Amino acid sequence: MRLAVLSDIHGNLPALQATLAAIAADTPDAALWCAGDFVGYGPWPDACVQEVMRRNMAAIAGNYDEKTLAFPRKAKKWRKTKDPRKFRAFEHAYENLSPESRAYLAGLPEEHRATLNSGHRILMIHSAPDSPKYGIHPFTPIARIEAIAESAQADVVITGHTHWPFVRRVSGTLFVNAGSVGRPGDGDVRAAYALITLAPDTLPEASIHRIPYPVEQVVEALAPAGLPVEFAELYRTGQAAL
Repeated sequence: MRLAVLSDIHGNLPALQATLAAIAADTPDAALWCAGDFVGYGPWPDACVQEVMRRNMAAIAGNYDEKTLAFPRKAKKWRKTKDPRKFRAFEHAYENLSPESRAYLAGLPEEHRATLNSGHRILMIHSAPDSPKYGIHPFTPIARIEAIAESAQADVVITGHTHWPFVRRVSGTLFVNAGSVGRPGDGDVRAAYALITLAPDTLPEASIHRIPYPVEQVVEALAPAGLPVEFAELYRTGQAAL
């Protein structure tokens, strides 16, 4: 069995479409999973949610999904406390989600556990099992990863959140950060996804795949969507910090 894991789409429809097309061409038998953060920053939040919904992916909510849904009750506070550009990202995402998409995101769990036909136990969580804020990336101290491996009760731990693709086996557990489809953070502007291969009586394996997409199409759509033009640098540099 093979799992293609997407994460951190962040409203970037061209990147999502390119990624799904690449998976369909290269690994058409792969099951599709999504590790959260469908929306935020990109001009197409609703279209991205609908694209995932149509494919019946196993999916979880990310922190941006939860914050976007909380926008109406948090807006007054956030207007005073958040970077205005980040405030606009949440505002735009909420305003441009259909009722159907809002209901879908609101119904997503925070984690997904499954024991697959291969016998492997899989845990998918957006950030990390030990923290909703601090995810896992190539610079995470090994002691922390070892502690997660001991407590996770899983053969494979799938995450996103940090926008840094990452595959590492620690204490018998395979850790896979799928990176980001729509807002890469490691300096590579291409979309990322993870492919996990599972077979009975065999250690699970994973690889990271990078997919080019029309970055300038996203950049050109920012201003018409009413989003800050400064977001262009996120896409042109592959740096997620803001």
